Amino acid sequence: MIISKAKIKNFQSYYDNTEVNLQKGLNLFLGTIGAGKSKLFNAFYWCFYDEIYKTDSGWLNINSKNFLSVFNKKCLLDADINDVLECCVELTVESEQKTYSVKNQITIERANLEDYTSERNWNFLSNDLIVSFDNEDGNRNNLENYDARNYIDKKILPKQISKYIWFQGETLNELIDIKNGSTFKNAINYISYIEYYENNINLIEEVIARTEKELRKKKKKNTTNEKEYTRLNYEIERLEREIKSNNKSIENKKKELEQIDKAISEIDKRLNDINEYIDLKNKEKSTDSERKRIFDKIEELEKGKSNNFSKKWILIDTKELLNNGFNKLNEFQKWYEEKQNNNPTGLPYDIPSPTYLKEMLAKKECFVCGNKFSKDSEHYKRINERLEYASGKIEEVKKENRELLSLNNKVTDLLSNQGYLNTVVNTVDDEIKEYFNNNKQLNSKKNEILEDLKDIKDEITSLQEKHGNKMTDSFLNEKSKYNYNIEEKEKIGRTISSLENKEFKLRQDLKRNKSDLDKIPQNIDKEYQEERVLKYLYVLNDAYNKTLEKEFEKLIDKVEEKANAILYKITKANNVINGKIKIDRDSFNIKLVDLDDNDNRDVNTGHNVLTKMCIINAMVIISNEYKNKSYSFITDAPTSDLDDGTTKLYYKIINEEFEQSIVLTKDLFVYKKDKNEVDVDSLKQFNFNNVFVIKKEGASKDLTESNSYSKLEKII
Repeated sequence: MIISKAKIKNFQSYYDNTEVNLQKGLNLFLGTIGAGKSKLFNAFYWCFYDEIYKTDSGWLNINSKNFLSVFNKKCLLDADINDVLECCVELTVESEQKTYSVKNQITIERANLEDYTSERNWNFLSNDLIVSFDNEDGNRNNLENYDARNYIDKKILPKQISKYIWFQGETLNELIDIKNGSTFKNAINYISYIEYYENNINLIEEVIARTEKELRKKKKKNTTNEKEYTRLNYEIERLEREIKSNNKSIENKKKELEQIDKAISEIDKRLNDINEYIDLKNKEKSTDSERKRIFDKIEELEKGKSNNFSKKWILIDTKELLNNGFNKLNEFQKWYEEKQNNNPTGLPYDIPSPTYLKEMLAKKECFVCGNKFSKDSEHYKRINERLEYASGKIEEVKKENRELLSLNNKVTDLLSNQGYLNTVVNTVDDEIKEYFNNNKQLNSKKNEILEDLKDIKDEITSLQEKHGNKMTDSFLNEKSKYNYNIEEKEKIGRTISSLENKEFKLRQDLKRNKSDLDKIPQNIDKEYQEERVLKYLYVLNDAYNKTLEKEFEKLIDKVEEKANAILYKITKANNVINGKIKIDRDSFNIKLVDLDDNDNRDVNTGHNVLTKMCIINAMVIISNEYKNKSYSFITDAPTSDLDDGTTKLYYKIINEEFEQSIVLTKDLFVYKKDKNEVDVDSLKQFNFNNVFVIKKEGASKDLTESNSYSKLEKII
């Protein structure tokens, strides 16, 4: 069986028309949380079986009362009064040299413009399932509704088997609970011929009981002690009725026990989820603290960079320039010292000094030659000019000396820092390299922490979507339920044990009474036809029971062997601690043990998930071999608890083992540059050649169910 094409219209998150071509081997659909993976899985399942899976409530059968559950919210919101909408999924299936078209569709009409999410505001027009195929004579055959459903179950994919072939990762524990052997035994019955053996044994035992009853009736007429014969016959029939009733009670109690086990498993899973939630919240808190610490370090590093740049790093590659500058400063200082030594007083422009020149002008007498002169004389004029020159020149020299002194002081300060500056320049390059190295390490650590934090938040969101936002509030209530169910399980176990002991005694009594009955002599020695028939029936019944026992043992051996072959490929390639799957032949519980049969090896959630997946895959593969049929394997989010490498290896094995597999997963994304991306090259290395990404489109931001939709994009 190969699904070669899927057409989806207005189904859940898929708006308008979506079409995808599928191929043999692995078809991989990658989508982040909320992208539309589970909705795509629902499209396949609803098309065949009218059911969808809802995380908060499990499987939901779609009918005229809840039809809006399958309709796309955007198409509902956009519709006007009297608009007719169609939700449709059509699958093209290649099976047994026939091509089938399986189409499920619901048609509705908008009655008013009130709340579009309520069924009462819509008219339900029709729901039709149509299976179409060509007969041997080439004529097209169309089967509808009941006939179509019956045909799917009988010819295409039986519903009993479907839950092991098409399943949600969330229902994995319901399919195979490694602590509850009855789930494994039920699975074996569904996917093998064991159930047919059991049905035949039950049928033979029924025929034996009727034949024995008929034989006793005939013998009664020929007995030598009719009264004793009647008494024993009555006792036998009473015991048979009681055994039948007791068996029914055992069967009912075992069904109750299955329900209790299922409830315990579900509660246990919820308690594990709560514990995981608490661990995740603590992990989120510690990771966020680490994030803040790293961000503070980055901020501190950036501040240090700004500081260092303005103070030191600006001097990078200035060693030659500084040496030239310091040489110039040394030259200046040498010149200054020479200038001070050659002209320390500033002569001759201050001889005679301005004081004497003023006094000469005041007395109108030259102190050099002794001659007197008048104010309007040439002597007075020259002395006055000399006074003005000397006064101005002296101030000029004083100013120049002050500036040179100040400059010299600065030059001295600069020269005193020559060693420090040279040291700084010599270390700048190393400091900058160290900065970039620290910056790279911190940002790499930051990205790792942000990715870890995102993964933690995604896991928390996933758990909250399953159980609500107040998970921890329900812990005590769940624990109380768990304890109550454990007590009920023990009670039912004791009841079953008591009923089984009772059945053993009843069968012993029955055997004794039958023996006593056979000992009563007959009036006439004669052979009855029923006796000959019973001989054959006893042999046939014994043969069926022995065959059933051998076949069951053989089947368990094959499942165990195949599951371990799958497990070996994964653990061997990953170079991790090898283990093997062990199925208990009495309880049918499943364990992962070491190769040295150590039952006490540490097992985590990932181990358990991998064990269950290996068991289910092994059973499906063996079932295909037994029945000489191949079914498309479809699963949604089966590997959430596995690491990236193990996930890829698991998908590689699925690709090799199944004629066709369709896997929908949120794994295999890498977080880069604030968004999730797919490492296409790594997928190509595993020869995955039909890979799609499920994206959300529609509104540019603030996406809602009514303004966005899922879109499939082929990337390989």
